Amino acid sequence: MALAWHIVLRVLDNRVLAPTRERRLHVVRTVSRISVGHAVLAFALADTHMHLVVVGSRAQLGRLCQRIGSSLQQTCRFGPAMGPAHFTEVRNQAHLSRSVAYVWRQHEHHGLPPSPAAECTNLPDVVGARVLFRASGPALADHLPRLRARDHWPGGWAPTQSLDWRWLFPAAASAIARTNLDRAPRGGAARPRDATPSVHAARAAAVQVACRQSDDPRSAARASVARLPSSSRHRLRTQPAAAVLQEAVRMQLALRSAPLA
Repeated sequence: MALAWHIVLRVLDNRVLAPTRERRLHVVRTVSRISVGHAVLAFALADTHMHLVVVGSRAQLGRLCQRIGSSLQQTCRFGPAMGPAHFTEVRNQAHLSRSVAYVWRQHEHHGLPPSPAAECTNLPDVVGARVLFRASGPALADHLPRLRARDHWPGGWAPTQSLDWRWLFPAAASAIARTNLDRAPRGGAARPRDATPSVHAARAAAVQVACRQSDDPRSAARASVARLPSSSRHRLRTQPAAAVLQEAVRMQLALRSAPLA
């Protein structure tokens, strides 16, 4: 019996799946939403294809791939249909570990620049810097308990404690795989059904992270939310925001604030 399956999906003519950052993040959100309930160990979007390492039966994962292809065809309008999924059976622990590492390092294998903060993979979700592939961390702990996900972070894992609060709202957007927290979608990609609640939650998490940082209205943390109307600040400060989302926003902020090597 397979430990997992390594799956590759691409369009029939092998075209670039998502040429813009907006489209790439749309693909990431779509795959994460459709794969809820599946143990996705690794995911990565390259240029012309995507990889998944998933635990499950071949039949179940075949249906998952059909749903992913159908949804992306409707929202991204590739033209040609998605091609048949390519499945490789993962038979042992060493193969599983290599497969996960291979997927997360797609940019190296294909000579592509790494996506900012690994945003075209599920690695941010595994380390707690995003809230999309929520089952990935527990699934990896079950199936690859020796794996250190942070060792695979592009350029090395180096968040900082010296936070640059100018990045607060971009960090909050990254925590939900968006380019920004505007309500209107850009780039032609259809907006997921949960777009408005997720954006509201990310805004609230950002405000609450800043307010927890300092009570001093003159602080950089408070200044980062001062541009919001006072009524909005009050509403967002009291609106429920999950602790896991607040932690993801703070981690994204720490990663963005780190000095470039």
